[in-house]
Amino acid sequence: MQLKVNINHILISFIIILASLRGVFVYHLGLSPSIAYPFAAFLLICFGVLSLLYLLGSNPRTQLVLFWNAVKLNAFFGVYFSIAQILVNQKLDLGTLYSFFVFPSIFLLLKLESKWLNGIVYAITSVTVLGVLLFLKIGIDGGFDAIEVAILTLRPGDLEYSRIGENLLPAGYQGHHHDAANILVMCTILLLTKCIHSKSILSKYIYFLFYGLAFLTTLLTGSGANIVILVFVSILIFLILASSRTSLLLIYITIGALISKLAIDYLSDYLYFLDHILQDQGELEGGGIFNSLNFDSVLSSVHAILFGFNFAFQVPLRFTEIAFLKILISYGIVPFLLQLFILFSPIYYFFVHKKNKNNMFEQGYLRGSKDNHKPHLIILAMPALAGTLTLLHYGSLLRVTSIGLYCVILTIYFKEYLKAQNLILKS
Repeated sequence: MQLKVNINHILISFIIILASLRGVFVYHLGLSPSIAYPFAAFLLICFGVLSLLYLLGSNPRTQLVLFWNAVKLNAFFGVYFSIAQILVNQKLDLGTLYSFFVFPSIFLLLKLESKWLNGIVYAITSVTVLGVLLFLKIGIDGGFDAIEVAILTLRPGDLEYSRIGENLLPAGYQGHHHDAANILVMCTILLLTKCIHSKSILSKYIYFLFYGLAFLTTLLTGSGANIVILVFVSILIFLILASSRTSLLLIYITIGALISKLAIDYLSDYLYFLDHILQDQGELEGGGIFNSLNFDSVLSSVHAILFGFNFAFQVPLRFTEIAFLKILISYGIVPFLLQLFILFSPIYYFFVHKKNKNNMFEQGYLRGSKDNHKPHLIILAMPALAGTLTLLHYGSLLRVTSIGLYCVILTIYFKEYLKAQNLILKS
């Protein structure tokens, strides 16, 4: 099938790719970060706001009406909190704009072909992998001095770097190892789902090869929480695939054992992230991921949990490393639950599809047994789910480098969901 191309597709792709890979233009082309970074953020926010204004008063997708209403209501809260931040702090947090105004872009992204959306993800994946490998090489060849120069090129005046033992963690073009890992987690899981659903044996091998490369690159970032989520979701996918066939489960266990053995034998020098994951969180500064998670801290933060406005109250929970809690105390329980629905919407729509399919079976519109019509949507939801779960730590998902990509991945899922729903309706 020929891929349709028009200027709108090119512009949309440029905005998403620029948001995730803006560091490339700074590092290699010498663009000023003070210009390139705000420009990328401005374009992404404008894309979301213009999408919202374009779609208001319409019903873009009847089968996604609940999601659309949630996105519109979320944008309403965005206006409310944006005005409040300006009145209280005389400035506006860009993270607020990303969290509330980027999601409407999904409904315009739905107009793009799946191949075009996948191409955006592949481009971001490839360049992010190259960026992490480049920064790894810089650290190995030049040590801290070379890393200092590279990071200050991306973030002048802000020398922020991480290390595990003697290993300098490669930040990639995103300028931070957590942000690079966050992108790679979503993209790696998407490559795995492409491998699973590809009909060509050659394509399966190619996708699995790139999945393996992206997986190993994620390990090199040393971002412990992101790596744990990547491993967890990968195993979850294999368990779902093997749930109906014990033989498949045995095969996966065997393959996993062999890969683990090879990793230990040949990649042991690059598994430094294990030192961080296995370390007692209580030994880390501030208590690690459990920072501020105690009864007194929660009790003193109740008003922010209910109503938000942490930027005004400065409650003890603001020191938490769990991004879900940061969202909760920033915006309050109602906007928080609304954003949770948006972020976990693929799982919700999987169950909607499953219920609709079961009803069709019961009414006799679909033949055969339910076991012969197992949906693939739960596996297709895994890239977005992986991205959502990364909010268990740090919150890279809601940064400019990840949120546009996340919307593309959500769109890829919704296109498959709509296709699956239409197949049921035509039965």
